[in-house]
Amino acid sequence: MRTIMIKDTVYKRLAEIKGGDSFSETIDRILSESRSARKAKLAKFFGTMSSGEAAKMQVRVKKIRQGFKSRQFG
Repeated sequence: MRTIMIKDTVYKRLAEIKGGDSFSETIDRILSESRSARKAKLAKFFGTMSSGEAAKMQVRVKKIRQGFKSRQFG
């Protein structure tokens, strides 16, 4: 168990939305929802590139990386 300090305005906002839950339960729910929302935003970008495009990009990246490895310092 920990004690935290929050602004009065934040306390009032949490109190309004907590209903019958404890503040800990309310904060935990908000954090879980926030994590889910972030994942959902990222998920829409998965699969937007075809496998052919991905293969071409891998080749280009590999060539760029090889260029970095072949530097000569002298």
